[in-house]
Amino acid sequence: MSTRSGSQGPTAGIYVNGATSSYTSAASDNTFKNNTIENFYVYGIYLRYTNGEQILNNDISRKNATGSSSSTLYGIYSFYSRATDRSVVIDGNRVHDLPFEGATTGPSTFYGIYSFYNYGSSTNFFKIENNTFKDIIASRLYVGYNLYNENTSLRSNITDNVDATGSNFYGWYNWYNNGKLIIEENEMYNCSSQSISYGISCGYGNAEIIMNDNIFKHNALGQSTSTSYTRPGVAYLHLNYPNRSLTHFVNQNMVDSNDAGMYYSHGIFTNYANVETSNNQVTNNRIRRSSGTAIGYWGSVYNYYVYNLRCNNNLIADNAGYYGNWEIYNYSFASGNYKAEIRDNTVKLDVKSSYYYNYNYGLYVYLYYHNDIRVTGNSIDLRNGYYYYPVYTYNINASNYKEWEYNNYYTANASGGQFWYNRLGNANNFAGWLNTDFSKNDTEHKPVYADESKMDLRINVFELQNRVPLYSSNNSWAPSENIIDFKNIGRNLVKHDHGALENFMNITGVKSDASIN
Repeated sequence: MSTRSGSQGPTAGIYVNGATSSYTSAASDNTFKNNTIENFYVYGIYLRYTNGEQILNNDISRKNATGSSSSTLYGIYSFYSRATDRSVVIDGNRVHDLPFEGATTGPSTFYGIYSFYNYGSSTNFFKIENNTFKDIIASRLYVGYNLYNENTSLRSNITDNVDATGSNFYGWYNWYNNGKLIIEENEMYNCSSQSISYGISCGYGNAEIIMNDNIFKHNALGQSTSTSYTRPGVAYLHLNYPNRSLTHFVNQNMVDSNDAGMYYSHGIFTNYANVETSNNQVTNNRIRRSSGTAIGYWGSVYNYYVYNLRCNNNLIADNAGYYGNWEIYNYSFASGNYKAEIRDNTVKLDVKSSYYYNYNYGLYVYLYYHNDIRVTGNSIDLRNGYYYYPVYTYNINASNYKEWEYNNYYTANASGGQFWYNRLGNANNFAGWLNTDFSKNDTEHKPVYADESKMDLRINVFELQNRVPLYSSNNSWAPSENIIDFKNIGRNLVKHDHGALENFMNITGVKSDASIN
């Protein structure tokens, strides 16, 4: 489907308008596949009141356009659908070169996929999978604007070089969904924006939300020189006010080598949730703008006003805030019977901030009313900053800390000093921390890593091998014990290593005639 070069194109490349009286029960099951749409004015593909429609392997662009489009542009639009006998599927499509090939400015708003009120079932999910969005520019931009859908699978989509030049980049924006919302294995590269922005954002509604195995690399969000104190100003993964009666999962994601320019910028930000944030990699990110000075804080894994929490095996290293860093941050004043488990995380912070008086928090656990807190096996390594807070924790009652033990801390070159704080007192060094009688079996060994240049942060320190007991989880979701590490390698089932990565030290025999009973 093509028009003469320079034409603005038809309103829509493909337009399907079903019957409002029968679409909820009568399957239409139309399939649109392998089409090439090279020009359109508003919609690449438009679906309304359909049942079982599938949009497969289409190429959607304005390749034959050289001028303006509508002020609001849509790649694929799906409004009200049902899945009586098969899934509604948007799969394998390529949306690119919008508003036209080589454009340096775009429409005021762009939606890659705009989906409202698409009702999948437990057997026939509404599927948005294996789509690619590339070389797109607009003032405000949504890769996917997915609201009020039910039983949705958002999987294996790639976004590359998609830029919001004037304001916000909302990425995959999934609010007010129901049933189950599965967001897995999506990738985002080389995207940019000027103001408040999210990579993937989910929240509200009643859905059980799973945000696992997503990748964000080489993006630059929130690049405006204006100051905004919105929290979060940038979040590559954002979980906001999900259903409190359900447990949600933000696991095994990678946020690596990204820039963020807003005052409060984050790799992973969860807000008012029962949540697990485990096995995530947040590395080499920084507070930075393409021009001018970026000020503010970087938060790697930031669980805000959390309820029940599981936060294990995260690998956090070499991030750089301007005013400071929160590496593993857990905060709540929620009152109730809530539990938190924070185990076997690796934090490596070698400060690269140009701001001299920065504040850097390794492990922040301010769960004021939680009545069951367990913190074990973490490795906190802080170097070359100004103010260091290796541990900052508080609760209304010291007896609510059921386990705080077998953590290892190392600090070096804290030119402004180091500060340790817990429910029983504060300290200015590790010896003072031990003297508060708050923790058990904590140590202060310098971690030596297998290969820092390759982000191989397995610890080659004999005293930190096979030392941490395998504790049972205090939360109800499986597994009951933290038996696998960051790379899904099984841990020693008796006592395992500190940090996110289990290691295996080679021991060389130097005496051949030893007799061992």
